[in-house]
Amino acid sequence: MLKGIKGIIYSPSRVRYPMVRLDWLKRHKYSGDTRGTTAL
Repeated sequence: MLKGIKGIIYSPSRVRYPMVRLDWLKRHKYSGDTRGTTAL
């Protein structure tokens, strides 16, 4: 099982840089109003 997990870490299909909403970076508060329009 551990061999399979090691392969996942270096997989080309892995998301390397998860997206963060700009609203959250500015205020660290949840606001669903702008979700989908302010992705980096």
